[in-house]
Amino acid sequence: MLSVLIHLIVCAIEDPGIMYPHKHLTILGQTLRQADITNTNVSEVLRMFLFARAQVEVRLIHGIMPPDYCNKDKRDIIATPEKMAEYNKHLHKSRPYEMSTWIKDKPFLCLNPTDKAEILAFVCNELMYNKGVVKEIDNNVERVNKSRKIKMELENKLKRVR
Repeated sequence: MLSVLIHLIVCAIEDPGIMYPHKHLTILGQTLRQADITNTNVSEVLRMFLFARAQVEVRLIHGIMPPDYCNKDKRDIIATPEKMAEYNKHLHKSRPYEMSTWIKDKPFLCLNPTDKAEILAFVCNELMYNKGVVKEIDNNVERVNKSRKIKMELENKLKRVR
């Protein structure tokens, strides 16, 4: 299970990736893409990935960016305690953040099976946004639509022949 998790995390970090990868660094100062993921550090990398996805969720759902990120992008936005409190309130309510706190307290392998399955399901769901997966789904939708069109044309020809 650990080797499957490592492979899934590597794929998820590559694509769809995380927002602001330069903000989520390992102890050695590497981004998650640069870090080697092994059995010994998988929990820490997974915690960082879940925390980063929690930030993305807050941004997408509530439209709120972390105030310290806003300052560098837009000079006129000032990080006030109210903005920090609002951001943190939404962040702490998000499910990926809760999962990251589980791993903060104990390693992934020490979690109960339900929590492990939930984390694996979350990572698999994140992989649904992978460019290759999205492209394959789009191609299959197009094929289905073409097949339906051909089917309707054949049915119309059959009706005419009868």
